[in-house]
Amino acid sequence: MKSRVIWGVVSLLIFFTASASSAGALWAKQPPRYSVILLGEPANESEWADGHVRPTSINNRGDVVGVTAFAPVLYRDRRLRYLWPAEEGYFTYFPPAINDRGIIAAIAFPLDGNQSPSAIAFTYPTLGRTQPFTLAGASIFASRWFVPRDMSGWGTIVGELRDTPLRTAVVYRDGEVRTLPPLSPGGEAVANAINSRGQIVGTSGAENFSHPFFPTRAVIWSDGRVRDLGLLPGCVNAYGVHINDRGEAVGSCDDASEEAGLLGNVAHGFIWRNGVMRRVPVPAGTQSCAPVRINNRGDVLINYFPRRSSDLFYYGWWLYSGGVLHEVDEIVAKETGWRLAHLELCDINDRGEIVGYAQYSDPAFRSFTQGILLVPDHDRTQSRISGSNGRFIGPRNH
Repeated sequence: MKSRVIWGVVSLLIFFTASASSAGALWAKQPPRYSVILLGEPANESEWADGHVRPTSINNRGDVVGVTAFAPVLYRDRRLRYLWPAEEGYFTYFPPAINDRGIIAAIAFPLDGNQSPSAIAFTYPTLGRTQPFTLAGASIFASRWFVPRDMSGWGTIVGELRDTPLRTAVVYRDGEVRTLPPLSPGGEAVANAINSRGQIVGTSGAENFSHPFFPTRAVIWSDGRVRDLGLLPGCVNAYGVHINDRGEAVGSCDDASEEAGLLGNVAHGFIWRNGVMRRVPVPAGTQSCAPVRINNRGDVLINYFPRRSSDLFYYGWWLYSGGVLHEVDEIVAKETGWRLAHLELCDINDRGEIVGYAQYSDPAFRSFTQGILLVPDHDRTQSRISGSNGRFIGPRNH
């Protein structure tokens, strides 16, 4: 009888030790430290300041591109550069990507605000350029229906054509547009990202994506062929979002349940590696999560809901690195001292630098939005950055 009691106690100790180890593997005991570089000026809730920056992409050199109220902007060598002013007939420019050669892919929208044939997609090399840029000097795509989404280091651009009711995934290279095959003939497809090996990740469906009875799948195009990445157990749709140079892809699946309420279907993040789709590990209570980027180190940016706070309708962000989740919202709030209301992350490079923007309130409860660049402390080259173009915060003394 005594031996049974002893073995029962040992079993409980083993169980609780294993549970603690499992929890420790998911959450880091000590979050990483970042320096926070402020990109441009903050905008308040009633006015978009001329110097306010919304970052969109970062390359492995640390160059950041984004948008302001009147022009696209480039952050390089600790300086902000306004690339070109708005031209007659066009009111906004959106640069979705900058590659490691400093080439920007962008699209200019017309004054009517419609994504119509008059929208112009183009590329612009930034390295060595000192003269102001105009659209007349850009490499403009022949198709005015092309919407660029990503660009490889070699300058190959992927995106979609919108010249038919169904969107078409395409590759643009050396002035030629090549259509990527959907999973089913006549189906819709969108190419979202491309790696240095020419592998392209995206989403394809049998019919229109918005139709509730036609499922969509995450796919990879390679050597002209399309591959279905499959589904997580219990899910009905999958969406491919990003891919790194090792061929590891991320995205999400949804299970068409009603649990998410007003926010739609519940999303389950996945990492596709070595031909297998695996669920992103998340803590209990997570309702939805959607990875948006994966770098060549395997670090993944994940948007999730709800955040671990009293605000039920708040999205949060994780960095999944080395098998451990780090809550980026808490890192930004700790390093800046802000009352953080919302965080939007856009991209991560191979150095672990992250770009996005934060919404926060000051002691008077006025709301502001600020573009930010997060730099891991071990990559930081100097302790302070000064000047109006790139202001530096942190690390704070805690």
